[in-house]
Parts: sequence; structure tokens; C-alpha cells
Amino acid sequence: MFSHGVLRLSLRGVLLLALAAGCATSGDAPDMRGGASSGAIDVGNGPQGGNGTTDSGDGHGGGETCGNPEVHVIGVYEARGDHSGGTHPTGKAVVHVERTGPQVLVLSSYEPVNWKVTAVPNADIQYILALGYHAQSVEAPQGVEVKVLDYETRGAYSGCAYEYPDDDPHSGCETPQLLAEVKRLTGQEVSSFHGCYQATSFTLHADLSADSSCPAAPGGDYNLSGYVSQVCSASLIAR
Repeated sequence: MFSHGVLRLSLRGVLLLALAAGCATSGDAPDMRGGASSGAIDVGNGPQGGNGTTDSGDGHGGGETCGNPEVHVIGVYEARGDHSGGTHPTGKAVVHVERTGPQVLVLSSYEPVNWKVTAVPNADIQYILALGYHAQSVEAPQGVEVKVLDYETRGAYSGCAYEYPDDDPHSGCETPQLLAEVKRLTGQEVSSFHGCYQATSFTLHADLSADSSCPAAPGGDYNLSGYVSQVCSASLIAR
């Protein structure tokens, strides 16, 4: 069995090799420091801190929100692990939203993913934004607009992220970079972030905590991590 430190080093090595391979097989390499597009997307401040866990505190009654709209980010590196070199099969991931009120859902993966989003009736998802290096696609609830910005098909790369806090600022998937880009694209503060290296399902609960298929194992990349903004945490605790 690998030690904790060796496992993290191995993961970082695999990630850096994957990033290098992806750039080598996809034409011109993207600028890893920022997205290729500029300006906010046509719907309307980064993280305000958080507790570094996926537990947001007390429950959400369903009527009040802590953003206009709230912005919730789900991030992974991949949904399946059998990719290498020029071979990038599309993974599948399901995201279920139990949070109600006006919100934007941002889905991010470096590897290609087909996201299927479901939601409770009062989840007012104004639009879904899918970000990635390789091609992303979304099956959205009826009537919900989908915007895709990936490098492979749109020439736009906004970065990738799958852990909070970001333990390695040189992994190629920097969480602060992605969240800053989400803020720029949406024109709104990020309300919550949840992610891990590999997963195929997430549930965003009404209280902004989350469950996922992220395997619980040594080496935090695989574990579900995240945060809820101070504004949302204070709002939840107040109720």
C-alpha cells in the first residue's frame, strides 16, 4: 500500500502527464493561466472563504437564497479513468440538485464528460455552464439553457479544479483559477464548490452540503471536498 505522501505524488504525476498529453494531441495548447473568452456570460464576486468541508451548517428552508443568482460549482478531473495519450473516452456523471431558488450550476471536468442534471421542482436553474479541456455535453432539465465552454470544441479553456483547498498550486488544475474564471464568466460570487478527482454522481442538498460517488481513500484528491461561501454559511446559520 502506498503511503499518503507517495499516493499524492503519484496522482500529481499522472495529472501532469495527462495535461501534457492532452495539449500535445489537441492542437495549440491553451493558456493554463486563464480562459480563452472574456466578459461575463449573458446572465447575472470569488470565494469569500469557507470551512473547507462539504457541510454548510443548518438546513435551507427553500425560500431564501444567498445570491442573485447563487452559483454552485461541481468539479472533477474525470468521470472514468481509461484514457491515455490521444484516447479520451467520454465519461458519464449525474448531478441532482435539491437546492431551491435561483441558481447557476457550473460543471467542470478536464476529461470529456456527458453530464446528466436532474433537480427538484423549485430548483430555479437559470442556466448550466459546462467547462473543460476536452468536450463537455449536458442533458439538462426541460427548459434549462446549457452553455458549453471547452477547449476541444469551442477553443475556450477556463481551467479545471477538483479539490478545496487547493493543496498543490502547480498541479495544472488550480481551484482558485477556475473559481475566479467562474466569477468572471457569470458576474456573480461563487456560492459553493464541491469536487474530487474522479466521480460519476453528485447530489447538492438543500443546505448546500453534498454527497458524491467520490471514493473515500487516503490522499485527498479522491475524497469529496468543498466549501460554502461565508455569505451562504451566515444565511444558513441565521435561519
